[in-house]
Amino acid sequence: MNPASTPSETPGAEPPPRPVWSSLLARLANVLATPGEVFAEIRAEPPRVAHWLVPSLLLIGVGWLGTWLIFSQPAFRQQQDEIQLRVLQRLVEKGRLPREQFEQIQQSLGRGGTAKYLLGPALGVLGVALVSPFWGAFLVWLVGAKIHRGGFSYAKALDVAGLANMVAVLGSVVRTLMILALGSLRAGPTPALLLREFDPFNPLHTAVGMLDVFGVWVCGVRAAGMAALGGPSWGRGFAWLVLIWAAINGLVVLAIWVVRAALGL
Repeated sequence: MNPASTPSETPGAEPPPRPVWSSLLARLANVLATPGEVFAEIRAEPPRVAHWLVPSLLLIGVGWLGTWLIFSQPAFRQQQDEIQLRVLQRLVEKGRLPREQFEQIQQSLGRGGTAKYLLGPALGVLGVALVSPFWGAFLVWLVGAKIHRGGFSYAKALDVAGLANMVAVLGSVVRTLMILALGSLRAGPTPALLLREFDPFNPLHTAVGMLDVFGVWVCGVRAAGMAALGGPSWGRGFAWLVLIWAAINGLVVLAIWVVRAALGL
């Protein structure tokens, strides 16, 4: 045997294991292109907190950065004010808001700096990032392990839902870039881009604006995870998840319509 040879050069020897963080980073990237292979790789492994925690932290980071990039510009702050004033003006027309109060609110808009524009969206990003992996895991576990008897645990479903959130991270980046490039807070990867003018009081426009391409993509990645863990086929799992996603969006639109009808909007 050549003294200079190493165990990795010995025929039939197992390659040295990759470092944990190297393996994780590869999975975070590859889940966007080859999710089936990633989930097949982790199927026999114990659940890892990093599989959902790291994508959640990335989602918070890119979401907060995008919020700051958008609302640090006066043009977008003015758009936000105009949206709020449009709603309040409709309330005045319907007799739901006194004109004096409307004028007071109108005078206060634009004051207080950038911070007041950042708080609401930042809290929204934080809520989505912390809730989505656990809600997504519940859907994967319910459909794949219970309805289709896949036999995997909720913790493994959390691995799937967490890694699938890398699609949401990419979606957040794309939405931010579209808003900055098109100069509109309404911009995003939805069919609403095809509307000549978006009417926030039109339930159909609201529904179209919620048809996010990346939401469908997340469903596809979660379905790949269910199939890899022993659940239904990709096509059947994808159909289940898309139907649930569409139903939830429909309920949100219905709730918005009910509130607007109650306010006379």
